[in-house]
Amino acid sequence: IVADQFFGVMAGLPKGHHQPDLESGSPGVLGHLVRSWPLSTLANDARESGPEGRKRWSALDRLICATAWGCWDEASTAAREVIAYRYRHSYVNHEDTEALRIWAHSDESLHVLDKWRDSSDGDEATAALMLLGVRSSVSPEDANWLRSAFDRAVADTTQAPSDGFDPATGRVVPWLQKAYELLPRSG
Repeated sequence: IVADQFFGVMAGLPKGHHQPDLESGSPGVLGHLVRSWPLSTLANDARESGPEGRKRWSALDRLICATAWGCWDEASTAAREVIAYRYRHSYVNHEDTEALRIWAHSDESLHVLDKWRDSSDGDEATAALMLLGVRSSVSPEDANWLRSAFDRAVADTTQAPSDGFDPATGRVVPWLQKAYELLPRSG
């Protein structure tokens, strides 16, 4: 009903009339509208705004739209911003987690997640483990890396592994905890 009413309003605007400001509104609304109706006038206007125009959008909208459009560099930048923003403000929205999961299911996100996984930044490393965990299974290469990284982290008593922000729960958790959660699915 809402979609029909919204697009009825959009279709009712005379040609040449200024479209609604794509930057306004609650974070995620624009992204979900673009993702749900990729052929709509709104989605076309959003796509035509270009990367420079989209920099003024919320990170959540940029993440959802970039994932829907296959703009993987833009999506990975926005994903990191979503994680960093939520960590600074000590909470996480379900919408954030869902957008990150959708992005993480794309094969194109794997090279970014691999880089984050190897990062010394606890937030990136923990988020990578959580996001790799949303995939149906852990690949054999990731499983081998995970086992050896876990063993090294447990054996190294001089430096504790970094804690990091888990974007699924909104809590800071030990890296070892997230790694341990993935071990059973690593075959």
